[in-house]
Amino acid sequence: MTNVKSRDILSHKHTRDPLRNMATRASVIIPCYNEGSRILPVVDEIRKSSCVEEILVVDDGSDRRTKAVLRGLEGIVLLTHSRNLGKARAVETGVLHSRSDLLLLVDGDLLFFRSAHVDTLVNTAIEGRYHMLLGKREKESPFMNRIGFAIAYTGERVLRKTVLLQHMEVFQGGGYLIEPALNRVFFGKYRVGKITLKGVGQVFKPRKNGITGVLEELRMYVDHLRFLGPGGLAYQLQYARRL
Repeated sequence: MTNVKSRDILSHKHTRDPLRNMATRASVIIPCYNEGSRILPVVDEIRKSSCVEEILVVDDGSDRRTKAVLRGLEGIVLLTHSRNLGKARAVETGVLHSRSDLLLLVDGDLLFFRSAHVDTLVNTAIEGRYHMLLGKREKESPFMNRIGFAIAYTGERVLRKTVLLQHMEVFQGGGYLIEPALNRVFFGKYRVGKITLKGVGQVFKPRKNGITGVLEELRMYVDHLRFLGPGGLAYQLQYARRL
């Protein structure tokens, strides 16, 4: 059972032209699972941006420590899953409770993420009239950058809600498949762009969870391959490199 803080879920109706009535401020969605205090500087910086309509943090069945941290946050909409449903479902909950047509997805474990990055993501998406804009973290491994993985599967991206609501199947894969599922919808079919988030990094799973994190990381790569197939994975990596 999923418990969500009170807010009416918006209608799935959409306009024919998803960019006709372009929003100027974004609903920021942060899926959160056992991030503890790591999420605090991320939220603090997002709150400083004038490009933000609202901040929706989705607690995806986190531990007590994280729940205590989230309850102490001001200026956010806190949405709660009673148990862990995975990142895709956490993002879905945020989308369905968002007010703006401009959605900014942000991971809760970023390092050196600043309000200027929020401004750049939102303003670039608006100026470029992008349906999806990918924010590549600068501080990724050289290998992941070289093969395109850091670009293709970044958690930081701006999306158009009116487009996304036409493709709700992206949330059905579960786990960390939300990024490849989004790419499968948007790559080659909608206007997609990329920017580099200078100085930004992430607390990787092995650092957070030790050997468990290593296994989670490996499982994510395997799940991507199974979900997309070798050809689909190669296409997405090549597409991302060309952006």
